[in-house]
Amino acid sequence: MLANARLRSGNLDGALATLERIILRREGVVSPSEEAVGAMVRAEILFWRDGPGDLEEAQASATRALAVCGDTPTAWAVTVRCFHAELVLRTGDPARARWLLLEAAGGAELPHLTAWRKPRWCDTLAQASLASGDRAAVTRWAELAERSVEQLPSPGRKGFSLRARMRAHATHGELQKAVEAFSDFSLSGERIEACATLLAAAELSLNAGRTHGVADWLDGAAVLGAAVLADQCRSARLLGDVSRRRSRLADLSATTDALPSLTAREREIAELASTGMTNAGIATTLFLSVRTVETHLRQVYRKLGVSNRAALTRRMLDNTVPRTAGTDRDVVPPPTAAGGDSRATRAT
Repeated sequence: MLANARLRSGNLDGALATLERIILRREGVVSPSEEAVGAMVRAEILFWRDGPGDLEEAQASATRALAVCGDTPTAWAVTVRCFHAELVLRTGDPARARWLLLEAAGGAELPHLTAWRKPRWCDTLAQASLASGDRAAVTRWAELAERSVEQLPSPGRKGFSLRARMRAHATHGELQKAVEAFSDFSLSGERIEACATLLAAAELSLNAGRTHGVADWLDGAAVLGAAVLADQCRSARLLGDVSRRRSRLADLSATTDALPSLTAREREIAELASTGMTNAGIATTLFLSVRTVETHLRQVYRKLGVSNRAALTRRMLDNTVPRTAGTDRDVVPPPTAAGGDSRATRAT
């Protein structure tokens, strides 16, 4: 459906106009599947646009879509129910969303869904599970998403599996999968999902008490930050999410640093080491030699009075380490797409 394609690309106004033209052209004579899918797409568009009254209208449109589905077991009806569960998650009820999605998809292995459709809904289930505190389930959904992509690999779908894995790694502060997921969504032209990925990475970092790289996710160089993508989509909801994360970042960065003074480079390396990243991984990320990383780590251990990474991790989690001005740019930034011309960053 053209309206859905425009929605995914971030052209919310165009998607809504397309939907309305289709309804007028057919003079209200549509099949149940067209009516239900159209109503759910409309709900999504209105949710992301988030103008005055849009959320209420989105929820009403989703309710209409479900009513049209009834008990129909067909694939289009299952898809509509899955999107409704996702809307429930986005409006703040992860436990109910997880229950609705599992019911729609037929249970733990999602038998009502094809391998083509599973990655997206595995990511949604991973998000709901993380919000509900079920970390084992997050990993399980990430694994199912990865298996499904292996069966039918394609851009966009892989982004969902990478994002699910990012959620599974969230407790360790490892966000490299966010970089890969963002790139995949960008290459497939999915501006909404690319922006949502950057916002999710920022949220996960802040939830873990880390400011490392968050400014890049929100206001990255050129057109790659979440703020610019949200503005391109003309999504008040995404722009609001950017604003709320900026406020959290400012509050977290302003907290008192209880650690002894570390240099900017030592702080970078200490934060990365506390996520479980190897010395070689830190060296690659910061464009240093492994020997230089080892030297800085010895200094960090000495200053903090710790003797190993486990103790370093505990110390870093117990004490917020504000970023030094100007150093965020050294942290794994949101990547440009190949050639620097991502469809997800072009103006509609």
